[in-house]
Amino acid sequence: MNKMDEPLLSWERTLGQPIRRLLATHDGTEGAVYARFGIEFRSGDILNIDCPEKPYFKDKTTVEPNVLHDWDESAVPRKAYIGRSLKCLIYFSENWDKNDGRHYFAVLDTGDYLTSYHAFNYTEFAFAPFRVWKEGGQCNLCWGPLELRSKRFFNAWTHTEINPFALYR
Repeated sequence: MNKMDEPLLSWERTLGQPIRRLLATHDGTEGAVYARFGIEFRSGDILNIDCPEKPYFKDKTTVEPNVLHDWDESAVPRKAYIGRSLKCLIYFSENWDKNDGRHYFAVLDTGDYLTSYHAFNYTEFAFAPFRVWKEGGQCNLCWGPLELRSKRFFNAWTHTEINPFALYR
């Protein structure tokens, strides 16, 4: 692995930092709702969740996402993640994802995760605990049913394999 495979912000600048707000920015793609997802910390640093190797640029289309979904697609209130801190950034690889096949999850100090799921003309933002995922459970917040427990997850900084379902209970 080379430096380009690591998040732009070091783990020292992100882990344990309280979340100020979440950001969603339209990328200009026709028909798309919001294509970039970021976490802004109290320090002012912004971690680009969709592509952590690149900076997150705010523009006139940047807003806070109105809705985050839980694993069962129910809406989650904003207070569920504001003030929480980042415990780890992990990913699994798929060829369908626009970022070289990596799909990132920001793991919070509570064991919950924040992520985005891209579909044809929209982006959904998800917040859920890893502990709710049972064998065979599927999420429908992406191109089709997604069974997370069958994925191999890796730490974004070290690229070592990690089992979030055992570690973040």
